Amino acid sequence: MKRGKRSVKEIAYFQFKEFLVVFFYLWVVLALFALHKMMILAQYHIEFTDYGFAFINALALGKVMLVAKELRFADNFKDKPLIYPTVLKSAAFATLLICFNLVEEIAVRLYRGKTFQESVSAVANRSAKGFLSLGLLVFFMLIPFFGYSELSLVFGEGKLATLFFRSRSGWIVGDGAKSASPEGLASDARAAEKGSRT
Repeated sequence: MKRGKRSVKEIAYFQFKEFLVVFFYLWVVLALFALHKMMILAQYHIEFTDYGFAFINALALGKVMLVAKELRFADNFKDKPLIYPTVLKSAAFATLLICFNLVEEIAVRLYRGKTFQESVSAVANRSAKGFLSLGLLVFFMLIPFFGYSELSLVFGEGKLATLFFRSRSGWIVGDGAKSASPEGLASDARAAEKGSRT
């Protein structure tokens, strides 16, 4: 079913489902980073209290990612190899997460009674290596996510999920005449590409 023929309710449901997937992936990734940080600080007997920021950052970044998709971010690479939009989106949103992290650090210090100037100075004096390492980790963690997303756009809605999450005996979709096997999907993708060029 094409998106243009969907009702408002169907579009809202699809976008909500899409947001949940994005949010859950980001939440798991950021929660693992928080857990890693907590374990490191525990070795030095430093209490870690920023448990909720993984949830908040996942909500904010997830919404931004969906808005960027609606605005067709990196759409000018649609005729390029899939590695182009995959790497570009991963780098862009890893950079955005670093910005969120900077704002988060300032907000925590303001909450603890520091002035705005003191908070900004404290964050500015921190080693850039910490933010750079966070950005690189997120960048490489986002590559599988955006790689999967780009492949889904090529093969068509739901078809890649069929390959990953259904038994191989169930690789038949529609009225039973169309195969969802890798060969069938590749054939569909080639046909769609030829159609877009005519």
